[in-house]
Amino acid sequence: QDASALASRASPRAPRPPGTALPPAFPSSAMALEQPKRPAGGGYGIFLSEKRAEFTKQCAGQTASAVAKLAGENWKALTPEQKAPYEKKFLEAKITLSSGTHARPGRRGPARGG
Repeated sequence: QDASALASRASPRAPRPPGTALPPAFPSSAMALEQPKRPAGGGYGIFLSEKRAEFTKQCAGQTASAVAKLAGENWKALTPEQKAPYEKKFLEAKITLSSGTHARPGRRGPARGG
C-alpha cells in the first residue's frame, strides 16, 4: 500500500507533546499496597502460607504444582484437631478484615471483604 493510504487511516488524536508523562495505569496501586490482604483458602491457605518454604525446599527443582500437591497431601493427612489452629487463624483474620478495623484510604465506610 502507498503512504497516502496509510496516512488517511492514521489516528485523529494529536501526538503527545514531548516531556509529558502518561497517566498511571493503575492510579490506586499505591493504595492497594497499603490495604491488608484478604485471607484466602481457609485453614488450608494459612497452613500453606506458613509451610510453603518447607514444602518448596522439599520439592527443590520441581514445579510449583509439585509444591501444591505436597501441601495438599500433608493437609489431608492432618487430623481435625491439627487443622483447628489454622482454621482459627483464618477466621480471626477474616473477622479482623470485615470488622472495619482496617479502614481503606479514600473510602467512607469500613473495608468490604470476608
